[in-house]
Amino acid sequence: MVIGTLFLLPAALLEGLSSAVVRLNGRTLALVLFLGVLGGALGWYLTAFALTRLTPTQAAVYINLNPLTAMVLAATLLNERITGLLVVGFSIVVAGVVLMNWPTRVRTAWVDPLRVAAQ
Repeated sequence: MVIGTLFLLPAALLEGLSSAVVRLNGRTLALVLFLGVLGGALGWYLTAFALTRLTPTQAAVYINLNPLTAMVLAATLLNERITGLLVVGFSIVVAGVVLMNWPTRVRTAWVDPLRVAAQ
């Protein structure tokens, strides 16, 4: 993310980034920093942290929680309305994540009946 920012910074400066930042009010600047730090840096850190403890497949399933987190934050911070359809979708996504990470029962080794009969 830092390298991408540094790479895009010259083009952003040419497009008037410095004058745009000066015109931002405190609340908007705080929201931009909030998105950059919590939505960007913390998200990548948590993904790397999860990969140290889960398989990549298990960790990838959690990406489905991203829109759900956005929905909860929108309802909490922006007073967005949560409809019944959103709750149903929320429940389906959470159920999918739970099912994907549900412990599987131990399977017994498969025995080839033809090989047993030949012995």
